[in-house]
Amino acid sequence: MDAGAVELDYVINYPLLKQASYSGILSELQILRSSFLSVLIKLILETSQLSRLDIVAGCLLAAAAKLDFVKTSTGFVGSGAKVDDVRLMRFVVSSEGDAMGVKASGGIRSASDAANMLRAGATRLGLSGSVLIMEEGRGDLVEADRPSAEGY
Repeated sequence: MDAGAVELDYVINYPLLKQASYSGILSELQILRSSFLSVLIKLILETSQLSRLDIVAGCLLAAAAKLDFVKTSTGFVGSGAKVDDVRLMRFVVSSEGDAMGVKASGGIRSASDAANMLRAGATRLGLSGSVLIMEEGRGDLVEADRPSAEGY
C-alpha cells in the first residue's frame, strides 16, 4: 500500500470458514477494512473448493465488513469461476445492496465464457487470455445484451 497500490486481493481464512468460525473471519475482515479505508478490497473465496453454504457465508461476511468485491478464484486452485457460483454470489451480495461487486476469475477462456459470467452477474472479469478473448468476441461482449434503441 505504501508503494501506491489502490486494490488489494485477500483470500478468505479457510480453516475458520470450514469450522464455521464466522466471528473470527468477520473480525479479520473488519481489521483489514479499517486498516485500508481508501483501498478497494476483494475477498477471494476459491469457490471451486467450497460448498454453496460456504460461498454464501463468505459473501455475507464480505458485505458485513464493507469490502468492495467478492472474487471467485485466484486462478491457481481448482477449476476457477463457474456461472452458477457467480450467479449465487451476485444474488447474495445484491441482497446486501448493489454497491458490492462480483469478480469472476479463473477458467474463463473464451468470449462465450466471459459473456456468460457477465450475464450471471459478474461486474469484473479476471482473464489471463484477455487479448485473445477480445479478438474472438470482438463486438459480442459489448453488443450481447445491449437493448435495442428501436421504439425509444
